[in-house]
Amino acid sequence: MISFRIFPNIAFTPGLFCLALALVLLLANVAKAQETDDVVRTNISLVQLNVGVVDQAGRAITSLTRNDFAIYEDGVKQSISQFEPTNAPFSLVLLLDVSGSTINFRPQLKLATQRFLDALAPEDRVAVIQFNAKTKKLIDFSVNRSRIAYAIELAEGAGETYFYDALKFALKELEKEGQRRKAIVVLTDGLDTGMRIAPLLPKRRPMRKHSL
Repeated sequence: MISFRIFPNIAFTPGLFCLALALVLLLANVAKAQETDDVVRTNISLVQLNVGVVDQAGRAITSLTRNDFAIYEDGVKQSISQFEPTNAPFSLVLLLDVSGSTINFRPQLKLATQRFLDALAPEDRVAVIQFNAKTKKLIDFSVNRSRIAYAIELAEGAGETYFYDALKFALKELEKEGQRRKAIVVLTDGLDTGMRIAPLLPKRRPMRKHSL
């Protein structure tokens, strides 16, 4: 678990999306191999944290620097290798559930998606992916809001809800976006079909194929 220590008299709200500060940690995990020569292998990875800070009156604090934050993992202080301001653009996947259970309120689902789109910054790149029993990319990452809105309107379908297949697909798409800030927004009404039928299956359900 990663814990935060913020300077006194500052309230911390990690869910503040629009005023998020991106903190990237450089974490080094060192594992000693069970070999006679005691070979040490080091894996380096970047962990990105989006952080929002407000004062006691709920007003956003936007003048903080990396020196105002301390990051701990399992009680060990970690270094902050990068600190980006709130205007750093996002790469965002809109993941739309078009299974049969969403048919009755699909117009409301699309309207909510369009409103969310209106709140994004012009530089934010958006991809739209629909899912039911299959996963289908409706539009690749783009800043063209008209094309993105049109893709949302094209989202249609019925059938089952293979959410985890769609999530895995979305994560692979985000990997192509490099070092940008990344997020996935899921609009769904229920559980993955595999979770509901898992007790009835003798073994794990294989991953389903995706269509592009």
